[in-house]
Amino acid sequence: MKLTHHGHACVTIENESGGSRLMIDPGSLASDLTGVARPDTVLVTHRHEDHLDFAQLAKVAPDAATPVFVPADALDDVRAAGTADVRLLAPGEVDGVRGFAVTAYEQPHEVIYETLPLPQNIALMIEGRIFHPGDSLQRPEGRVDVLLLPLGAPWLKLSEVIDFARDVAPRIVVPIHQGGLAEAHRRLHGGLLAKLLPEGTELVIPAVGEALAV
Repeated sequence: MKLTHHGHACVTIENESGGSRLMIDPGSLASDLTGVARPDTVLVTHRHEDHLDFAQLAKVAPDAATPVFVPADALDDVRAAGTADVRLLAPGEVDGVRGFAVTAYEQPHEVIYETLPLPQNIALMIEGRIFHPGDSLQRPEGRVDVLLLPLGAPWLKLSEVIDFARDVAPRIVVPIHQGGLAEAHRRLHGGLLAKLLPEGTELVIPAVGEALAV
């Protein structure tokens, strides 16, 4: 498979045959998605703007040819925004994702502050290999080959992220969710990860828009 990071939490995954693409989390902190190869399916982990931006979504799912799967608490807003084919993203095997086997897990959004309400967060396992946690640091079931690891957020403590990565111990870690970080902080966090990831785990930091074979 090929993985392309579009900045922040947004990625495209292309299957082995190259015949299908899915996109996860076209949010406001991703790069401009104008001109990006159109995905066959869009999946949204939760409704926060940095994961779901309606202007970005319209660029990659302008009509019913691209279904958009969202958690229950985002359905009404996405439909009201004019998205043509909106479907429920619920825990379990996800039917209707073209070219991919996808398993969804309801995992709690990490706490930003105790009085702030939190959205439903749906973590995603793609083809039993690539794990996108949304905004959760809850360990997924089973073995993870490629972990998309959040690196910068108001809910995030770097030591907890490192512990999460060490606990999961994937073959590859690809940092995501760093759209709000200054470049100096990205380098700092990347350096710490490189030192503290477990033996056998490779840190890969692709440039925005670069396709990575995984």
